[in-house]
Amino acid sequence: MKQISSGSEKFFAPKKDPPSPRLPVSPSPRLPVSPSPRLPGITVLS
Repeated sequence: MKQISSGSEKFFAPKKDPPSPRLPVSPSPRLPVSPSPRLPGITVLS
């Protein structure tokens, strides 16, 4: 469980950091990544 949690955090961290400063609306063109910046999946589905 520790490996999964640490792995997910590492994956979310790098993906969330670079696209945020460069593209303020890269993961979701409808939402400026303000409602759910932690979970890109929810933003995309929403």
